[in-house]
Amino acid sequence: MLKRFFLRLLFAALVAAILWGFVAYPMEIYMPTVYETERLPTILSVTPTVPVIAPPPAEDPQRGVDESAPVTETERGDILGLMYHDLTLDPTAVTPWTTTPDRLRQNLESLLSLGYLPLSIEDYVDGNYSLTQDYFIVTFDDGYLSNLTLALPVLRSLGVKAAVFVITESVWASNHMSWQQLRQARATGVLSLYSHTHTHKSARSSLRDPFLADVRRSLEELSRNLGSSRYRILAYPGGAYTQATMQSLHREGWDLFVMQDKPAWYDAETDGKILLRVNVSGEDVDMTKIANYSRTRAGLSKIGEKTGENP
Repeated sequence: MLKRFFLRLLFAALVAAILWGFVAYPMEIYMPTVYETERLPTILSVTPTVPVIAPPPAEDPQRGVDESAPVTETERGDILGLMYHDLTLDPTAVTPWTTTPDRLRQNLESLLSLGYLPLSIEDYVDGNYSLTQDYFIVTFDDGYLSNLTLALPVLRSLGVKAAVFVITESVWASNHMSWQQLRQARATGVLSLYSHTHTHKSARSSLRDPFLADVRRSLEELSRNLGSSRYRILAYPGGAYTQATMQSLHREGWDLFVMQDKPAWYDAETDGKILLRVNVSGEDVDMTKIANYSRTRAGLSKIGEKTGENP
């Protein structure tokens, strides 16, 4: 009993001592003076510092259009795809699908005189061209032997490259390039070789999967016999494309689809990049009309309308 009394007395004394300490020695809270506040970091300052942003330099009104500047519709250049097939030395044998070396030369020289420049299909895929310049891209369909024997000398003399779209099943035909001749064509550095399907199957008259299998077969044949290529480019036979095949091949990594008409539903993000072409007949043709057809289709002014001069 006496022990419990002394414990209570000791606890009461301890509490009394603590309370006496708070009363005798109150806690001091430090508040910095105005002078000390100015010496604190900016984040604690009463008036934080606001950086001064200089106005942008005035644009030079004499600056010309460059690749970094937006290109207006009137400044935009044309990309004219030319579609050829077979060549012959007999002027009487020309057709809408067969021309002569002389007329091929005349066609290209006419475009050069109109201010068009040659552009390889690879540079088109990579975007290595000026947005304000007019260009033409030469293509040949099917893989005829005349592309090597008759077209190559003309192209080489003018400094023009061309893409040949090969029907890989037709390499055994006598008027088409064999695998050995296709290797010779690629080695020239003037002719590049790409797919025109394996059997010239139409995308519209066949189901999607059989058409895709035909295209993949052509790529396998080209890779096995000519070596792999950095680019996957397909020229649709007859220009007969479908959105389902374009989207499927685009997802598989194909770089370019070549056709004659732009689809109404076309979207480059989902359907892939395209090149539009105009068939050049072997008969006497006016290249100014062909160029203006391409320009009108692209929403550009016709030749002569930019400057007000007659073509």
